Amino acid sequence: MEDIIYEGYRDKQYDLHFHESFTTKSPKHFHRNFELLYIKDGAPFDVEVNGVKYTVSTDDIVFVSNYYVHSFESEGHQQYCLIVPPFISGD
Repeated sequence: MEDIIYEGYRDKQYDLHFHESFTTKSPKHFHRNFELLYIKDGAPFDVEVNGVKYTVSTDDIVFVSNYYVHSFESEGHQQYCLIVPPFISGD
């Protein structure tokens, strides 16, 4: 059985959370928040959202609905990430 992480700490966030990062891996996880990823730079890599794999690369956008399990692994990419808190999404 694979491990899936619940990011419950995000439930208490009441502001939009925006950050830029250079990253290589995000294990399977979910949260009550919507998440929007903009891939600023990087070679093509796979993102899995709710059991469906997508290949993304520079200038692609990934939308993750609340409660969707999602993950990725890359050789390294630059991204912008926007986390939308539950009260804005109506949850």
